[in-house]
Amino acid sequence: MPLPSSTRHVGLLNLGNTCYMNSMIQILFSVSEFRDSLLSLSLPSQPASLLFQFQLLLTSLLRSQRPFYDPSAFCRALGVDVNRQMDVDEFFSTFMDRLEECLGEKKSLIREQFGGSMRHSITCEECRAESVREELCLSLPLVVKNKSSIQEGLAELVMAESLYGQNAYHCE
Repeated sequence: MPLPSSTRHVGLLNLGNTCYMNSMIQILFSVSEFRDSLLSLSLPSQPASLLFQFQLLLTSLLRSQRPFYDPSAFCRALGVDVNRQMDVDEFFSTFMDRLEECLGEKKSLIREQFGGSMRHSITCEECRAESVREELCLSLPLVVKNKSSIQEGLAELVMAESLYGQNAYHCE
């Protein structure tokens, strides 16, 4: 569902310490393929369910004539304490886990949109033996503080690191 060109944006009411959540929801809303896929699912019959509340929230952001939407019912369905500050990555991870549970056989929708993998490898500098581990992820641990660009953060993420002393890799 493309947004009509005359549509103005709808905000989310900050319920206390929920700016991290509001920011992430607005980001997820802006991923039109993800939003539209979720909205095309049959609506659960339990209004207190997380999927029902998230679909209602997305629909309100898409169609409401009001300047903002009150996400209180969504917070209750997710179990968010609106008085507790949370890291946005922690919220994203928790929310995606819970949403995956709600989606059942449609849970691949999340991995299709946001899934990736990180490959961790350790190479012995003496014998060149390599230990490789691949890990599925929905986000990257990207450091952007004191970086001049996202590319600089990505370069740091994939930069080789030498291990010394007790952290050194020992071949057997």
